[in-house]
Amino acid sequence: MASPPPVPPRPRSGSTEKPAVPPKPLSPARKKPAIPPRPLSDAIEGPPIPKKPIVPQRTPSYTKTRSTLSFTNLETGEIVYTRLVIVEGTLGPGSPNGSLSVSSDARSGFKACTWEINQGYFKALVPLIPGNNDLMFSWCRSDSDERGAENVKVVYDRPTTAPHVHLAIVAASDSPVWRNDGRKSPSVPRKPTSQTASNHISKDDKMSRFLSKATDKLDLASVSHGEPLDESERAIVDAPPGHRRRFFAPIHEGNDDKHNHLHRAQATRARWHPCFYIPTDPPLPYLTSNDQATWAQWNENEPSWTSTPDGALLKCDSGIGSLEIEFNDACKTHVEWLNLIPGDTDTQMPPRETLIDAAYLSQLVGFDVSHPSSPRVKLNAVACNMRQAELEDFRENGVARPVNINGFVSGKRQVFKTMHHGRMGDADQLWKLLFPHENDKYPEARLVAVKIYSGACVDGLVFDYGPTGGQARFGPCESGECFRFELRPGEGIQRIKVRAGWWLDACELVLTTGRSSGMRGNTTGGSLRVLEPPGQDGRIVGLYGTSGDWMNSIGAFVSS
Repeated sequence: MASPPPVPPRPRSGSTEKPAVPPKPLSPARKKPAIPPRPLSDAIEGPPIPKKPIVPQRTPSYTKTRSTLSFTNLETGEIVYTRLVIVEGTLGPGSPNGSLSVSSDARSGFKACTWEINQGYFKALVPLIPGNNDLMFSWCRSDSDERGAENVKVVYDRPTTAPHVHLAIVAASDSPVWRNDGRKSPSVPRKPTSQTASNHISKDDKMSRFLSKATDKLDLASVSHGEPLDESERAIVDAPPGHRRRFFAPIHEGNDDKHNHLHRAQATRARWHPCFYIPTDPPLPYLTSNDQATWAQWNENEPSWTSTPDGALLKCDSGIGSLEIEFNDACKTHVEWLNLIPGDTDTQMPPRETLIDAAYLSQLVGFDVSHPSSPRVKLNAVACNMRQAELEDFRENGVARPVNINGFVSGKRQVFKTMHHGRMGDADQLWKLLFPHENDKYPEARLVAVKIYSGACVDGLVFDYGPTGGQARFGPCESGECFRFELRPGEGIQRIKVRAGWWLDACELVLTTGRSSGMRGNTTGGSLRVLEPPGQDGRIVGLYGTSGDWMNSIGAFVSS
């Protein structure tokens, strides 16, 4: 049986002792009573709530935050204009994540890349067009497709009286960098010389050490005359005298490797004279032109890859700026084309085409790229108008491989299989087409028309051989718009332009006479790819690819 709880002793009679009183609990901190939310009807019909006076907010200032370096030409004393600035800032507190689009004023029509915004903060590397002093910034939310929701005009002061111009350069990182031979070496700071940094550099500027190291051997007078620069550490490598120079930027290690598409900005961007040409500048004829159509044409040109027996051919009418090289899913190095000789028309313009062969690429990466066990090498070309084109695997698609196809009239002419564009899935239907005028079985037949079924993508292709040859159908050929492109006697397909990603978004046929079918399909999807034979006397003798619910990939057989 449980015993009863103990009873506290009663005080004795006559005693002044009082019974123990339990202590009071501490009172909680006083809080303001929560105001219940007003119902919707009350909010509409009730008396208005007095609002606080609206205080006008200052527009966020988007200016250069890095220390600047001022200088003049040592010989002539003329103003030296820069074409690159660093812009960073915030869109205000509470700004959502999104993307930032940068473009210059409407006169130039130049549009730069897009940068991500993280909690309203952004940082951008922006090339300027000579003669323009303002840029237009627009940002949008990540969950909205609306563009231009908020426009902020950024004005940079271009001094007209002072004999100098401000220059902003990206700060360099203190992490180890990769040498040209693949070995890591720490950055060793050097003191700036009086010849190359005649004006002050802020002590707290993080990039002053890197700038002093990169400019230790540069002479402004020699640069202004366009003479070849001395070799600086991990900067300029061997190249033919008076020709383009290849420039290597430092590469970070670790987790930053996957973000090294911005590593080009961490190379020295101090351009002391207009002859020190940066790849993101447009060619000189576009710089001096005020024609809107000329600027629009320069902006629309896209780089393209074409596989040849000798290597991957890169073309872009707007000029090739740089080539980023990746292997093991990380960007390791890149090549830039710098034009150092002013007045020479052959070297003043950026190259419009260049051939990347296996020997040259192996020298850059440090291993044999054609070996079956070597890592996959990915090439990303950046044109002068900032448009890009990727080559996913150089060993698979960079070089056209010889094939043996029986029955061709070509005789002893070698037939090559070019790279394919699109996805070659295992479940897709593989198709192959040999043009009838190239085949011994149909000596009198010829290709008379091509039908392109397209909508959001290319749904199918139909090749009409005429009354004696029949038709060859690839893909469903059931949906989308049907466009019939007729070939005249003596005409053949000289070039095929496609826009492709995971499938064929659009297709364009270019004939030997120059006639074109126009781009049919989704003209804004995928990347521009070109199928064409090597050399002037080469021709396309057949096609191959895969199809499923639509056209997934396409390649070509060419003869040279």
